[in-house]
Amino acid sequence: MRETKNQLRKEILAYTLAVERQRVAVMLAKIQQTARQQKDIEALAVKWVREIRAETKPGLMESLLTEYGLSTQEGVAMMCLAESYLRVPDVDTLDELIADKIGTQDFVRHLGHSSSFMVNASTWGLMLTGSLLTQKDEQSLFTTVQSTIRRLGEPVIRVVVRKMMKLIGGEFVLGQTIKEALETA
Repeated sequence: MRETKNQLRKEILAYTLAVERQRVAVMLAKIQQTARQQKDIEALAVKWVREIRAETKPGLMESLLTEYGLSTQEGVAMMCLAESYLRVPDVDTLDELIADKIGTQDFVRHLGHSSSFMVNASTWGLMLTGSLLTQKDEQSLFTTVQSTIRRLGEPVIRVVVRKMMKLIGGEFVLGQTIKEALETA
C-alpha cells in the first residue's frame, strides 16, 4: 500500500506544469473503449445538449455571453470588470476602473446583433457610459454640459454597472469567502 501511495504521488507530480497537449495524448492512449462505446458516448452527449437547448430559453446572462464572449475585447473587458469590481476600495477608484474597462471599448459594433432586447439595451447603455466617461471636447459650453452630465451620471452608471457585474459575477463567483462559496456550491 505504501508503495502505491508513493507511486501515485510521483504520477501527480509529473502532471505539475505539464504540457497539456502531451498529457492529454497520454491520457487518451490509456482509454480502452470500443468504437461502439465511443458512438454511445457521443450519442448520449448530443441527446443531453438537444434536451437542454429545447427545454430552456437563454436568459440574459447567456445572451450577454453569446454577444460578448471571451473572443471579443469587450467581453474580456466586462469579465475583467466583473472579476475586480467586488474588490474596489472606493468610489473614485471604481469610476476609474469603469472608465478604463468600459470607456475604451467599441460597443457600437455589437449594436443590434443580439436577438435579446435586454442585450441590445445594455449595449446602448455601455456605449453611452463609454462616451460619457471618455469623450472630451474643446468647446467650452459642450465641455461644461458634458462634465455636468458625467458628474451627475457617475452614480447612476455605478448602480447600473454594479447590477451588471453582480449578474455576470454571480455566474462565476460563488462567494466572497471560501465558506460562502462552499455553501453556494
